[in-house]
Amino acid sequence: MTVSGENQTLVASDQLLPTALLVDTTAVFWANRGTDNPGIRDGSIAMAPLALGEVSQLATQQPGPISIAADDHAVYWTNYVGGTVMKLDKSGAAPVMLASRQAGPWAVAVDGHSVYWTSFGHGAIRRMALEPPADD
Repeated sequence: MTVSGENQTLVASDQLLPTALLVDTTAVFWANRGTDNPGIRDGSIAMAPLALGEVSQLATQQPGPISIAADDHAVYWTNYVGGTVMKLDKSGAAPVMLASRQAGPWAVAVDGHSVYWTSFGHGAIRRMALEPPADD
């Protein structure tokens, strides 16, 4: 397949249905949705440095990540198929489930005090207060 456009640079290839991305001061992060089969957990959260180094898989075996957000300390995402809202500290700790049993969590946003997400199946917008990072 030919991709046209001037001055393009490939950041990552062979990703499994990338659905959302964001950029901070050091890296580009994205959600790979994977397949939409509830029995298959092949989605992931990935990143690459802005200097275009090696792609890193930050969280694997995720059930349908669909949206992603970040603050200075962490990356947040929603797993549409799995019905969860997740958090991963940028320091490299293991992913943490913030909310479960959500009906189709979709969009996610963070403002430094709270994480917000849409619950597609419930027709709702939800919010959860964030604990201050240990270094603040």
